Amino acid sequence: PLLPVDLVKLHGITHGDTGMIREITEDYFLQAEEILGMVRGAAQNGDADVVRRLVHKLKGSTVTVGFHQVADLLQKMDEAIEKDDLQ
Repeated sequence: PLLPVDLVKLHGITHGDTGMIREITEDYFLQAEEILGMVRGAAQNGDADVVRRLVHKLKGSTVTVGFHQVADLLQKMDEAIEKDDLQ
């Protein structure tokens, strides 16, 4: 099983700089909060195309920073959107 966070990946992209790791994760969570708010609004408006694009964007960022469990959840959400099941 994958760990929730790929520390090796984070270490690789930051060259072990703990300040940069903190900055990347803080930036990620700020971006995720903003995107999820937009997803919520688009879902309430029934705009599946916008939801799909936003989920895809967040999934990409999530994979980049190595948050595997979150990326897996976003993949499942993406698949549900493809099946037109936004519940």
